[in-house]
Amino acid sequence: MLIAANITSDSTITAELIKLIPSLLWIFLVGGIFFYFKDTVRDRILPNLGSIKGFGIEITIIREAMKKSIEKWGNIQVGDEERSIVIKRAEGIAPILQRARILWISYKPETLIEELSLLTKLGMSVDFAKSVDFVKGFSEIKSKIKLDYDIILSDIKYIDANGEKQDNNLIKELVKRGLDIPVIFYVGKYDKERGTPAHAFGITDRPDQMLHLIFDALERKRS
Repeated sequence: MLIAANITSDSTITAELIKLIPSLLWIFLVGGIFFYFKDTVRDRILPNLGSIKGFGIEITIIREAMKKSIEKWGNIQVGDEERSIVIKRAEGIAPILQRARILWISYKPETLIEELSLLTKLGMSVDFAKSVDFVKGFSEIKSKIKLDYDIILSDIKYIDANGEKQDNNLIKELVKRGLDIPVIFYVGKYDKERGTPAHAFGITDRPDQMLHLIFDALERKRS
């Protein structure tokens, strides 16, 4: 009887061990995959854990895009608290940002890659137009502006066909044609003593303030 009991006990243990084999194989498989991709997990996945919040805004990526935009110019200072405030605000109005369309008029759009990245990562759609082409062909695209775009971003000056820098007459053209669309000037260096141009929604040389102005304009439009 004792021998039979031992045989039964050994059989039970063996059966239980057999049941554990699939689980053990999965543990070894997952461990092997983790070891193989450990560098990718460490460098790419772990830094972004917890970065996706709200309505899909990737906070870590947004913060990095803003950092690049600020550092590029070298003549502005934006503290960590100011960056956090604008990012937190972006989280709060994420659904509005996802539907926003912006026309950006600049004679040097190639210098605005970081800002473009910042806006698109927040979910906004941005189209660029050359300043000189825009001014020359205003009548041809005015209906598109009126129907499609929520905001116009622009530099305060533009380069004419002769390569000379001229005052931007964008707002005058908009007012003359009765087009009611917010215009925000984003400039290389903002002279506060000159103030905001007439009829402009705002003017700044800081990426965080540019975002606040965009948020203000969109919230006012959606309200």
